[in-house]
Amino acid sequence: YGTPASKIGVLRWGVDARTFTPTAPCNALGAEDPYLLFVGALLPRRRPIVMLDAFAEVAKERPELSFVIAGTDRLPDGGTLESAIRERDLADRVVRLGWVDETDLPGLIGGAAATIYLSTYEGFGIPPLESLACGTLAVVSAGLALDDLWPDYPYRARNLSGADVARSLRAVLATSPQTEAVREQGLALARSLTWRKCAEAFLEEIESLR
Repeated sequence: YGTPASKIGVLRWGVDARTFTPTAPCNALGAEDPYLLFVGALLPRRRPIVMLDAFAEVAKERPELSFVIAGTDRLPDGGTLESAIRERDLADRVVRLGWVDETDLPGLIGGAAATIYLSTYEGFGIPPLESLACGTLAVVSAGLALDDLWPDYPYRARNLSGADVARSLRAVLATSPQTEAVREQGLALARSLTWRKCAEAFLEEIESLR
C-alpha cells in the first residue's frame, strides 16, 4: 500500500496457555486413535480436497489411520466434500465432527497423530500454533504466521498437491529424534506467544505515536 516501514508495527498474536497445553487426549467425541486432524471452518482457501488427496495416499500405507474434520462446512457447493470423500473411497476413514467447543479442542488436538492446515490465505493462522502448544506437530502450507515465526519449520508443504502434502505427513508421522526435537521447539515457541505480550506490544505502538 505504499506505507513506509517506519509506520508499520507488527503484533504477534498469542496462544491461550491456560487452554492449549499438552493434556490427556480425549476421544469422547468419536475420534479413535490414531487420527489426523483438521480444525477450522471448511473454506475453499483451506484446500479441503488437497487434504483428502493427501490422506488418501497415506491411508493406503496406514490402514489404521483415520482423518477427523472438526469445523463447520462453509464450502459454496453443498455436498462437495461428501462427494470427494466417496470418490476416494474414504467414507469409513473420515470422521466429521462439525463445530467443536473450545473446551474439547485441547484433548482432541493432543490426541491427534498430527494436524493439517493448508490455507492459502490467513491473517495469521491460529490452529497450527494451538496444535504446537498441545504438543502435536502440524503439516502446514506456506503463507501462515509460521513463515515468520519459524522460517525453517520442516513440515511445511510448499507445493499444495496431494503428493507433496502426503510426503510431509509421512515425515511428521515417523517417530524419530527429529520429530521429537521439533515437538519441543514447537512447545517452546507456543509458550513464548502470549496474549499479554501481544497487548504490551500494542500499548507500545500506541505510546510511540504520542
